[in-house]
Order: sequence, then structure tokens, then C-alpha cells
Amino acid sequence: MRMKSLSMLFVAVCGSCAAPMPTWDSTDPASEPAARALLERSVRAVEGPQPVQEIEAHYTGKWGFWVRQIQPEITDARFRQTAVDVLRPGEDWIEQRHMGPGGQKLVRWDGQEIQVTYPEGREGTAQEKQAAALVAEAYQLFLLGPRYIKTHAKGVRSLPDRREKGRLYQRLIASLRPGLGFSEQDFVVLWIDAETGMPFRVHFTLEGFESTRGAHADTTYLSWVRINGHAFPVENIERVRGPLRLHAHTWRAVELSVR
Repeated sequence: MRMKSLSMLFVAVCGSCAAPMPTWDSTDPASEPAARALLERSVRAVEGPQPVQEIEAHYTGKWGFWVRQIQPEITDARFRQTAVDVLRPGEDWIEQRHMGPGGQKLVRWDGQEIQVTYPEGREGTAQEKQAAALVAEAYQLFLLGPRYIKTHAKGVRSLPDRREKGRLYQRLIASLRPGLGFSEQDFVVLWIDAETGMPFRVHFTLEGFESTRGAHADTTYLSWVRINGHAFPVENIERVRGPLRLHAHTWRAVELSVR
């Protein structure tokens, strides 16, 4: 009863702290050419000379306390402590091996079909598959950033610039259709360093899972590594921005290989 009371108090207090998600309808359709040019600039900043066939990333991370209480299916703390992700960007294919005190959970997602296997061969339920598809797609967005948006966006439009800690960031909003996981549509705001063209943050809606619909979150890139000319984020922090505002997840790539 005490935990329930604390949770209700937390929601009441933090609900007033929620940050707004820019809306597609409030943007100017005529801004699309400028937004496309900005997106291309950011792609050039991270892209190497040769196409990437496959990426393998080994992650470790830590979940925030409150997000584990509010979104237990997404955080899946029994398994999502460390992970090995294998991506094939040209195929929209990802395999994730999540490890934790519950053992290993295997996820394979190709943008249409999802396979989720728990220890002892148990297949994931419909709800577990829906959550896993959202996570799998989101991690492709996180790792590939503007490259993912360029491939999946049905439209992009410009947003006003923003300053944070003295630096200027240019922004665009992209319409993803289909969206992340089993969502019909999601929106992603890309923050781009005005000086370097490097991605700084992705801010995205979460329509692909029943309990996250109407919510939005962002992931900020803290550090990068270059492999074969390609830039990839290796330290990240994720925050829920609405309808609540709270710390969600910090994680880093402890090993990264590109073929």
C-alpha cells in the first residue's frame, strides 16, 4: 500500500514536469527541402565510405527505478541487463540477446515478423512480442540515428533551432510510417549539432506498445567512436519526456564491430 501511495504521488508531481513533443501538424510542409538537406548533412557526418553490412554491439546499462515500476514489460529487468545486438541495416533485420538474472532472452525482428524465445524454449506471449518489437526497432534508431531516419521517413519538416548548454542545435521532425515496432506511425525529432552536423539527440513517440501509447522519450548521445569511417554512439542516456518526465536508462557499448 505504501509503494502504491508513493507511486501515485510521484505521478501527480512529475506529470506537471512533462516536456512537450513537437507536432507534425504545427510544421510547415514547405520546409521539407531544407529538412532533407539538413538530414543529409547529418548522414554525411556519421557515414563512412563503404556501406555497412552488419554491426555487432555489446551493451551494458542501468535502468532508472521509476521506469521499472511504470513499464515492467519494456524494461524487462530479469533479462535486459546486458545485451548483444546484431544488425543488418540493409535488411531491416536485428537479433538481440538480452541477458540478466533470468537467463537469456532471444529476439529476432525483420520489421514484420517477431520471434521471442525465453529460457527453456518458452515462446513470448503476444504482449511480450509487441514490447520486444518496439525495443528492437528503437535500438536500430538509437544506433543508426540519421541513417535510420533517412531510410524510414515518409516525410521530414524543419523545426526551430534550440540551444542547450551554450551549443546551437538544428532540428527536424520525421514521420515514420510504419512506426517503431508494430506501430502504424511514429514521429522522431532529430537534434543536430549546428557546427559539426553530428546527431545530438533523438526524441520519439512510442505508439508501438499498448501501455506506451501517447508517451514520448528521448535518447541523448554522450560519446562516439569511428570504425571504418563510420561513427556510432557508445554512451547514451534515455529519458521519458511525457506524459511523465523521468530518467529511464543509461547504457554504453562495451564492444562494437562493423563488417
